[in-house]
Amino acid sequence: MAGDLIRNIRFENFALAEPDRLAVVDPDGSRRTRGEILLRSNKLVNALRARGLGQVGATVAVAAPNCAAMLTIYHAVTRMGMYLVPINWHLTADEVAHVLSSCAPVLLIIHERLSALAEALPRMASVHCHRVLSIGVLPGIQSLEEFTSGHSQNMAYPTIPGRALFYSSGTTGRPKAVKHTLEGAQLAIDRQAQFQISQGIEPDAGHSHLCATMLYHQGGMQSASTAFHMGHAVVLMDRWDPENMLQLIQTNAVTTTTMVPVMFSRLLRLPERVRQSCNVSSLKQVLHGSAPCPVHVKQAMIDWWGPVLWEYYCGTEGQATTVSSHEWLQNRGTVGKPYPGVDIRILDSEGNELPRGECGEIYIRQSSGWQFEYLGAPEHTLAGRRGEYFTLGDIGYLNDEGYLFINDRKSDVINCGGEKIFSIELEQILLQHPAVADCAVLGVPDELFGEAVRAVIQPLPGNSPGALLTEQIMSFLRGRLAATKLPRRVEYCEALPRGPNGKVYKKLLRAGHDGRAR
Repeated sequence: MAGDLIRNIRFENFALAEPDRLAVVDPDGSRRTRGEILLRSNKLVNALRARGLGQVGATVAVAAPNCAAMLTIYHAVTRMGMYLVPINWHLTADEVAHVLSSCAPVLLIIHERLSALAEALPRMASVHCHRVLSIGVLPGIQSLEEFTSGHSQNMAYPTIPGRALFYSSGTTGRPKAVKHTLEGAQLAIDRQAQFQISQGIEPDAGHSHLCATMLYHQGGMQSASTAFHMGHAVVLMDRWDPENMLQLIQTNAVTTTTMVPVMFSRLLRLPERVRQSCNVSSLKQVLHGSAPCPVHVKQAMIDWWGPVLWEYYCGTEGQATTVSSHEWLQNRGTVGKPYPGVDIRILDSEGNELPRGECGEIYIRQSSGWQFEYLGAPEHTLAGRRGEYFTLGDIGYLNDEGYLFINDRKSDVINCGGEKIFSIELEQILLQHPAVADCAVLGVPDELFGEAVRAVIQPLPGNSPGALLTEQIMSFLRGRLAATKLPRRVEYCEALPRGPNGKVYKKLLRAGHDGRAR
């Protein structure tokens, strides 16, 4: 597609051309047209400008469940060259205060469902923002409707691309912001559109995108906003449920969605009659990433849904690789080859490049126009770089064909008597046991070996935790793992602490072991 046409892929262009077309389906089933979203967005733009709150580069923070208002605010803020900060409202009040203190928003918008967060604001001494608004009704807080009332619905200001400013999930420490330059904002939209078009997902062609993850998560917002700008209808889920997802795919003839691997596992556990009762043949592209996907789980999903799965490896910092179902079937377990313009190197601890097949730390170089920093933490920005390359902290290797394989996160590698044990390897084998619903493997201090392997298991219903189940699991592992890799401790939990992006909060599991997060 010609460059000029790519640059015209913006929501407002489609809304002006066909305002009555469907834009968003809210979780409660209510439907919003393109024209309605655009007019509400215009009013917010004009209200911000009138109050002097629309400076280029300033931030607006939003704490809200998935809703049409969230996408409306995203559109208004990013059109003004501002940063939108989607707040993970599952964080503690202290963590939210850290985020707000870090990004210093000119405006904080809170959904009425998050009244506890709104009530905690006065106690957050470090939080300073010019104004607080509500989506819906919150006592003592002006509503977004009141704030924009009386302002023009016309698009009176030119489009200046802004972008979202995401904070990490906080799985290993306090959430940190990954700030990309505004100069690359339009480029980011264009590249996402180009990728979709290369997969046959054309703009304004009757596609429907199901947002199955939270909009405060980078994967959910990026996928939903790309669909939004391409003129596709966006169907929002509020609380993810496997059976409800299948119904939404069928009812809305969903063609694209983005998921995390734990969703695949829960879908596969549905009774066969439920799985087969829903028609998912409309699906053309299912992106997944954010956490490792067990090989047997991905194979089962391809067998069920067909070769529509596209895996990606990236961080909030930038894109790295992608792989189609067809390529993955020839290289099972890979996370793919680099995106166009991206280069990947495997380096040892001294920064020397390792040959194909050897395992080391994964370093990524983005193409031009894709620069970032960790907000307010220059030392952290520098620590993760080697020249033009940065790392997400993962360990892996490239095979002879250039496909990337990930062994583990550097911080999760267990050093047992000098032997490096990859927790992902153990987790993927444990998940194949018929009694295991979910699991996490981590290292714990050991006087003799330095670290020992600890497995935390969530059993499937009908399997009682105890010595018998532990022996069954250990017997299963003995036939598949070297003795040095076997867990020294097996513990059970009702549910693992996973975030909406599918990642396990191992810091909470470690805190449960020795009383503090490490």
